[in-house]
Amino acid sequence: MEESTTVATPQQPLPPEVVEKIVIGGDLSGLNAAQRAEYYAAVCRSLGLNPLTKPFEYLTLNGKLRLYALRDCADQLRRLHGISIYITNREWLNDIYVVTARAKDRLGREDESTGAVTVGNLKGDALANALMKAETKAKRRVTLSIAGLGWLDETELDTIPQARAGATPSQESQEDAHPTADQISSLVELARSCGVDLIGFGRHMRQLMDLPGESRITKKFLRESMTMEQYEEAWQYYNELLKKLVEEDVLDHPPPGDAASATESEAAVAPTEEPPQTAPPAPAAPAQTPSAKRSYASPQQIAGLKHLAKQVGDDAYADVQDMLEHHRDGLAMDVYERARQWLKDRKSAKKEEATAESRG
Repeated sequence: MEESTTVATPQQPLPPEVVEKIVIGGDLSGLNAAQRAEYYAAVCRSLGLNPLTKPFEYLTLNGKLRLYALRDCADQLRRLHGISIYITNREWLNDIYVVTARAKDRLGREDESTGAVTVGNLKGDALANALMKAETKAKRRVTLSIAGLGWLDETELDTIPQARAGATPSQESQEDAHPTADQISSLVELARSCGVDLIGFGRHMRQLMDLPGESRITKKFLRESMTMEQYEEAWQYYNELLKKLVEEDVLDHPPPGDAASATESEAAVAPTEEPPQTAPPAPAAPAQTPSAKRSYASPQQIAGLKHLAKQVGDDAYADVQDMLEHHRDGLAMDVYERARQWLKDRKSAKKEEATAESRG
């Protein structure tokens, strides 16, 4: 598949009346499917959120189409801004249960919001779920507030009878919507992470889109011709393929002392409680000369490292991300091996601690 290095032709500017509806009235109904997808991606970029995790959904309220925040939006915002949350008050006001949550970001700014639910005559699990929902509401609302995002959270929709959830960009009309340039680039990179070269990727796209064998597959062609349904099918295929490759890599290299039995090896895959806190591996010094020959970790190995860090939990994934930021030109194999061993040691220690606690 050919990769074009030319700048993509920008989309036609929106009509002034549509821009006015968005900016002044907050109504997105004047956008077509492709424009909504572009707007959705632009909002995510401006906030530093990953659009592939679907942090927002569309909502029709008072005849206007707008975005509202989902759980993943609040989770990512907490991480991005270093937001800490603690509950300051819980109280009953007749049959209403109110929770007050306070948030503080890494700059020392503080904010406070409440979450309330009507309890009525609820009992048992229904009552327990209502109490937890009030706490979740408070945490989500204060997160959005301190991050400067004055949008509705999904936990508030139940109290708005006229609210009607709409479709996300991926659920719009498949005839009108096409992947954006960023989405196509991400798909190509995902395929490369699975070890699929551009020739193999092009062959797969022809098969997926039912195209003649001589069809020329370029990023521009995919942006203009590929439907969102086809894009999602391709993304799911490569995502599952990468997940399989990563799991095979992790299982083929059990941590020290973890190979006693197949049962123990499988049990080690699931994350457990708190691991001992240890310092992350120090970044290796850069090569002394440009001509020095060094081998670098492959995309599959990098993906496996991230997967292992997620299994370890706590701050391990953040440590790995920071390490990769310091090695943007490639992660040398010696650094990769040290980081991998460090993660396996933490994972092994975590398992031993969980075993000791279960015996105690």
